Order: sequence, then structure tokens, then C-alpha cells
Amino acid sequence: MTELDPKEVDALYETLEREAEASGYHLNPDREFTRALMEGLTTNVKRYGYQACPCRRATGTREDDLDIICPCDYRDADLGEYGACYCALYVSKDVVVGTITVDNHKSRRPITQEQTAILERFTEYAGIAIMNAKLYMRAVEAQNELKHAHEKLIETEQLKTIERMVATVNHEINNPLCSILLSAQMLQTMLAAGDEALKQKAKSILENADRIASIVSKLENIQRTAPSVASTDGKMFDLDEMMSNLETT
Repeated sequence: MTELDPKEVDALYETLEREAEASGYHLNPDREFTRALMEGLTTNVKRYGYQACPCRRATGTREDDLDIICPCDYRDADLGEYGACYCALYVSKDVVVGTITVDNHKSRRPITQEQTAILERFTEYAGIAIMNAKLYMRAVEAQNELKHAHEKLIETEQLKTIERMVATVNHEINNPLCSILLSAQMLQTMLAAGDEALKQKAKSILENADRIASIVSKLENIQRTAPSVASTDGKMFDLDEMMSNLETT
């Protein structure tokens, strides 16, 4: 017996379901039954190299079995006449929506033509309501996917803006900062044996310049950032804390 990979069966199921919906067809809503058919199709692909209908006898020669390669040549005719194809993989819209069985089991009187007409009208409206509900759910899902894609786009644009800002800040600060550091170091050397107060001021300039250089260095390491690290209330944030969060993501 051919060993089947469940992932292959699921992949075939998803493919045929997607193709059916795109073409206006419907797979059998009984997922357990339909999956069993998918297993049969997958087995035939491994056995013959093509999707021979699992409910028909295949010859093993593709040219001879072209009419029974799923979806077979008889699908549309069977759907129109019986509401399902030969193996019931494909079913009509009526089967997908559902059926209503009516019986006067209490009075046991026959159902009149007038009652039948009312029931037919009711089932027509019920079917439309069910289909509209399904379409609405699909529309909601599509709207959620669009909203998610829009949010991702905004995040991407925010990221690009931050990256441009970082590049600009690095360039505008590094150039004068190098000059300040060099001048502070020279001043500190010149004041080595001089006034102690001036020496402390030169040391303070050098320490603060080093701090700025450290901050710029951290900004240079930002490759990605999340909108959550940005301040939304106008308050300043701790750069060290932000960098720590980025390094752990």
C-alpha cells in the first residue's frame, strides 16, 4: 500500500478548493468524506503520475484516461443532472447551501401546491441569505487582511523615516563632534600643569563629547525598529533602554 504524506493530501485539498471557488464550483462540504477522496487522488498521482478519478478504473496510460483525470470530462453534466459528480467530490450550489425536507407527519395530509410554492419561495430566500452571509464573512476577512497589509505598510514607511533620520543625525553630529573631541583633548594636554578649575572644565567637555559619541554609535547600530519604541505622548525616551529592547528582538 502506498504511504501517503498528510501534507501532500492537505496541499492537494487546498489547491482544488481554491481552484473550484475561483471557477464557480464547489467541493463537497463534508470535509472528512472529501479528504478521503483527496487521499485517493494523491495515491493515483503517485501510482500513475496523474490525478485519475479515485472512483473510476484507470488504465495507467494518460492518453487513455484523459476523460477521467480530475476534474473529469463528465463533471458538469453530472452536476446538472444529479447535483454532484460521479464521486461526489464536486457538488452543486444547492448541496453546499443545504436542503429542507418537508413532511406533514402530524396531519398526514398531502402538501398542497400553494404550500409547496410558499416553501420554495422560503427556501429561495433562505439560500440567498445563507450565501450572502458567507459572502459577508469573506468580505470581512478580506477587509481584515487589507487592514493588516495597510498597517504593515505604515510600519515600513515609519522604519524608512527613522533610518533616514538616523543617517542624517549621524552625519550632522559626527563631523563637529570630532572637532570638539580633538580640541578638548588638546586643551586637556595643554592644561596638564595649569589651573585646576580649567582642567576640570576641559575634562567635563571631553566626557560629554564622549557621551554624545557613544549615543551616535548606538544609533548607527539600529538596523530595524518597531513603532512601539517611538514615543507617542511627546515625552523623551531612554536611548539605552530602547537599544536594549532592539538587541533582544
